[in-house]
Amino acid sequence: MSNSASEEETEEIRCLRSRWADQRRSQFGITIALFTALSGAGLGFCGSLLTGTAVLGGDPGYAFLWSFPCGHRTFWFLTSSLAFAIAFMLGILATVTRLLDFRLTASLPDKRLARRKNKKFGCLSIPATKSWCRILGSFTWSFCWLQLSILFIGIACIAVTAFYIHQQRLFP
Repeated sequence: MSNSASEEETEEIRCLRSRWADQRRSQFGITIALFTALSGAGLGFCGSLLTGTAVLGGDPGYAFLWSFPCGHRTFWFLTSSLAFAIAFMLGILATVTRLLDFRLTASLPDKRLARRKNKKFGCLSIPATKSWCRILGSFTWSFCWLQLSILFIGIACIAVTAFYIHQQRLFP
């Protein structure tokens, strides 16, 4: 195999890798947006349940956050509302850290060009910028997985709430 064929194959692999990296970044952004939208929809659903406050009562006996006495339905409703609110905030944090990560990553070529011209670009050095990019990237992924986990908790709790509210209709 000649050297030029090897270089062409290497360049083809780099193009494929770059294309798949672009797809991965795009899908990651869509995923965060989807989870955030679902969290917002869950909060909206919880808000709509507040219009019929009579159905959220119940026999006292549960405590929300270990101090607020409430009924079963209220406990599950408040737990789901809190989970949706936390998941929504985590989605916002994931988006912000992702944007900061991309901003720093996009500044790397300018920093390299400025270094060749013996000029300074930005307040961070290239190794410090790469380090911050890794940190922000890991924060973004952590926020995304935490958001998904808490979103599932909120969905499960609102399902239990709906069951308690509509139990008589479902099982007459």
